[in-house]
Amino acid sequence: MGIPTKEAARQAPGVMWGTPDQLRTEIGERVDRFNITHFPLYFGSPGGVELFAREVLPAFSA
Repeated sequence: MGIPTKEAARQAPGVMWGTPDQLRTEIGERVDRFNITHFPLYFGSPGGVELFAREVLPAFSA
């Protein structure tokens, strides 16, 4: 079970990772492509939460 390769993971609507710039792009594309408005978030480290909040979320504020 699971996702067999990184490329397969990149094609899965619920999985993404990368730099803040890559995530901003990927989230925007998935919103447009899949009309996703909510994302469950899981981070590998506490610092990832702060980085995401500081560098990614502001791009999506209303």
